[in-house]
Amino acid sequence: MKVLPFLLVLLITTLAFGGNLPDTTKTPGDTNRAVMLMELCHPEYLRGANIPPTVRANVLKNYGLTEANMNSYILDMLIQNNLGGNVSEKNVWPQPRTGTWTYWKKNELEKKLNYLVCNGKLSLKHARYVIRTDWIIAYRVFVIEDTALHYDPYFGVR
Repeated sequence: MKVLPFLLVLLITTLAFGGNLPDTTKTPGDTNRAVMLMELCHPEYLRGANIPPTVRANVLKNYGLTEANMNSYILDMLIQNNLGGNVSEKNVWPQPRTGTWTYWKKNELEKKLNYLVCNGKLSLKHARYVIRTDWIIAYRVFVIEDTALHYDPYFGVR
């Protein structure tokens, strides 16, 4: 089971990579409980969601940022819409554009988790939990270590 290794390294990774994770008091994650699994598995849900200007402004204010700071960040959903995430202040955070743990790596994880959920290899509840708790550990567990599926997040299963 992949949950135990995930939980064992949670504290260490949080201490080491805290700046690359959202502040959970500001961005705890928010999901649409009414969304159906078959909807999430439709290609339409693989596209990102637009963040409304009011949500954008409030998230920037909550994190003490201004539009001038945004060349270093990208606003991202903690739980992406392809896992049933809502576009709300509870689910949007400024993610670094540069460094090791960037928006692009998190996108790779989101596609992988969506693939696993839609193919019955991971529950939606567990996918939401691991990305909400520490997406960096989830990336290591589900993207780096799980090579048995031969999954390419851009081209699908090989």
